[in-house]
Amino acid sequence: MANLNVTDLPEETMSALSAKAHAEGYPDRLAYVRALLNRAAQEPLIAERYAYRLYGKQGKGVIRRMGNHLNDIGGGASNFSEEEFAAYNKAGDLMRRNGPGDREKAVAMLQGTFEEVVEIPV
Repeated sequence: MANLNVTDLPEETMSALSAKAHAEGYPDRLAYVRALLNRAAQEPLIAERYAYRLYGKQGKGVIRRMGNHLNDIGGGASNFSEEEFAAYNKAGDLMRRNGPGDREKAVAMLQGTFEEVVEIPV
């Protein structure tokens, strides 16, 4: 296995890690930190910025996520059917929330509704 060496941590941090390790039943702080790192590595990567171009039966549009602020979701759409517009809005809600798996759900919804969905640079 690979090694990771962390230096220059304050004594207060080391003491806090030891206390947390003991409180959670780990034999020492090294085992506790190893478990923290393993859990963090398993968490999904959540992109902050992404965008898609959508092509419907008659209309087209773009939906973008530019950051973590509520107003950072935008885009535009023209000539969408009611079904396409509803999917566009639901995908926007998922992109705004941006929790684990939300991006994938939004893309799957868009791909199930639109004829073509293309990721574009942000």
